[in-house]
Amino acid sequence: MTEQLVKQTLDKFKQRKAERTNLNQLWEEIAEVLAPERCGFMNTSSYKNRNDARIYDTQPIIAKRGLVNAISGMLRPKSTSGGKWFDIVPAYREELLDDVEVKGWIDNAENTLWQQMYNPTAGFIEATGEVDDDLVTFGTGLGYVGLRPDMSGLMYKAFHLNKVYLDVDGLNEVVGVFVAEQYSPRQAAMLFGEENLGAKTKERLRQTNKKARDDKSEYIWCVSQRFEFDPMSRSNTDMAYSSIVIDVDSEHVIEESGYEEMPFFIPRWDTRSNEAFGRGVGTLALPSVLTLNQMGKTMLRALHRAVDPPWLLPSDSMVNAPQLRPGGVSYYDAKAIRNLGLSKPFQQMDSAAQIPWGLNAQQAERESIMQLFFKNVLSLPIGGPTMTATEVLERRESFVREVGSLLGGLEKSYTSVLTERSFNILLRKGAFGPLEEIPDVLQGEDITFRFASPVEKAKRQIEEAGVSMAMDKVLQIGQIKPEIMDRFNFDEYAKFIAKSNDFPHELIKPDAMVEQEAQMKAMQMQQEKKMQTMQQMAPMIGQLTAGGGGAPRGAPPEDEAESDEQVAQLAQAVGGALGG
Repeated sequence: MTEQLVKQTLDKFKQRKAERTNLNQLWEEIAEVLAPERCGFMNTSSYKNRNDARIYDTQPIIAKRGLVNAISGMLRPKSTSGGKWFDIVPAYREELLDDVEVKGWIDNAENTLWQQMYNPTAGFIEATGEVDDDLVTFGTGLGYVGLRPDMSGLMYKAFHLNKVYLDVDGLNEVVGVFVAEQYSPRQAAMLFGEENLGAKTKERLRQTNKKARDDKSEYIWCVSQRFEFDPMSRSNTDMAYSSIVIDVDSEHVIEESGYEEMPFFIPRWDTRSNEAFGRGVGTLALPSVLTLNQMGKTMLRALHRAVDPPWLLPSDSMVNAPQLRPGGVSYYDAKAIRNLGLSKPFQQMDSAAQIPWGLNAQQAERESIMQLFFKNVLSLPIGGPTMTATEVLERRESFVREVGSLLGGLEKSYTSVLTERSFNILLRKGAFGPLEEIPDVLQGEDITFRFASPVEKAKRQIEEAGVSMAMDKVLQIGQIKPEIMDRFNFDEYAKFIAKSNDFPHELIKPDAMVEQEAQMKAMQMQQEKKMQTMQQMAPMIGQLTAGGGGAPRGAPPEDEAESDEQVAQLAQAVGGALGG
């Protein structure tokens, strides 16, 4: 069974590797002009050595860096409240957030998740930065989320695409990942344990020949979806995703385990049917980038000639071929001075280079490349002093149309995957506290993540602007017909405005607190009303008290009855005023 598993895995890996031959050539060409540090897709170059000999203009690299930073800032904006760019919410019962106990547990979970992700030892910033760069440059990025070897916290790692091969299903969803690594026998022993290595690797490890011990061989790590598994099993070899590490040289399974969810996050910029890897902006911009670099090379030679032009010198004995390089010297027969009517025997060649034309062409190409990298789009429109509210709204709507679909796809395949994977790891590890401490109303509830982004904020502000304009018209009608205002819930309207403008949650009172304060205010008003009534009744009570509380002695029986009736009425009025 193991031999069959090894053969099937290696056969599939070789097939995926062969399918990517042409793509490797394209990526190598892109890397040479946009990301020299990522070269290494072909055997002729090494990613360990920068290969920037073809770069004559750095504007495309600057444009790419701007887009990478913009994507990072929009997917994970640090300008949000508390710096967090995600909120944990119940998937189907968001009203549970009004429960104080639920809100407290979720706030604690958010803070714990944030601290674990941005722990310097986790490598989150470095890994996501590398993935962002690959995503823009090549169209695909790949990162891993797991626990650190000492199990003390989360670990994030990005992989160079020259090591990664993907397996997709009929819907073009990634269902398998192959990672090819090169290790020496000693490195493999330290990583996996000597007892787990294959026979050939153990033999090389024990040899006295240093070269045999240091020569690296290939190891394949394959993570793929398992379609038959027991969800109730606690064994890591019976989980939703299988994981095996194979020593290719020995054709031996070194390690076999599993994952409850895909441990990789694999954002892809733009994909076509039956394409495992995405197409990035670097692919689209490559022709323009190559053209601009050729322009830069030509302009550099022209400027060099203009600053240090070739010389023409007479020679009585020898004539050489024209030297047109900058500072070159070309000799000509001295008789030519007389024959050609030259006034100066020593003179510089006139290159007649149209340098202004070349500079204009370069600038036009640079602007085209900046547009390819969304420089004119990925700037959130902000209202200026000369812009009306309608113009600001129109610019925001244009921004959402241009960028909304792009960021929506990246949130699904990128931020959502890595955040949910991180949360699930910490939940199983007990980082949020014992499972028994989860509020009862949350037990069995699905949770989801709501991400902050300029696009979502722009969408909310567009919606809020439309509602506000409608409310202005309602207020105008309310001046004519005040009772129409009873149809609108202004408490919810205020909450809607606060949410649309990212108003800090800690500055908004929960509904329970608002209701409690309203009850206390009503009780206080009732007490004040009682006190006011008592003050109004005090003179009357004083008169009755001074009169002995009834009719004078010796008064007729009918007067005594009338006096008793007045006292009873007064007592009833006082009791009613006091609520009793």
